[in-house]
Amino acid sequence: MDMNDEFIEKEKIELENLLMKSQIILNQGEYHEVSKVDPEIKNQFLKNIMAIENVERKPGCEILGVNPNDFPLADKLTKDELASKFGLLVDLLAEHSYFCDFSEKIPLADAYNYLVTDFLKSVNDILPEGWTTHLDGCGGDCPGCFQVEYCNNKNDVWEPEELETERKRRAEEN
Repeated sequence: MDMNDEFIEKEKIELENLLMKSQIILNQGEYHEVSKVDPEIKNQFLKNIMAIENVERKPGCEILGVNPNDFPLADKLTKDELASKFGLLVDLLAEHSYFCDFSEKIPLADAYNYLVTDFLKSVNDILPEGWTTHLDGCGGDCPGCFQVEYCNNKNDVWEPEELETERKRRAEEN
């Protein structure tokens, strides 16, 4: 490849980068130029962003290929059934590149119910080939979180009195 070919290739990459940045912005996304980054590295980064933005979404039960009725809430299961169904869900999730990272403090029933209600019955991203994601149950909303009582991070975000006040306020609203 001579110097002209290298120059043309670099221009193509920069033009592709500009088009992808424009698409992100047109789709109500934000893009901020942080520093001068090699155009090829920026190109791969933007392709990854576009893959995430254009990912197909389906209910979790469809992604895993299961009937959600086969996974009743924990209070309908024996201790052995709960352990078995939780293990099955964790294995199925891993086969589809979703990995569970719950705190060891969380009771098995709470982790299982989270997977049943917040994954199986809700719409989730179908991950592109080679991608993974971790399900830790944290949505960033400490007052509404099912695992707030077992979380160490809440104390970095909320003062205990403020957290309790907000939890009570929300309970009264419902």
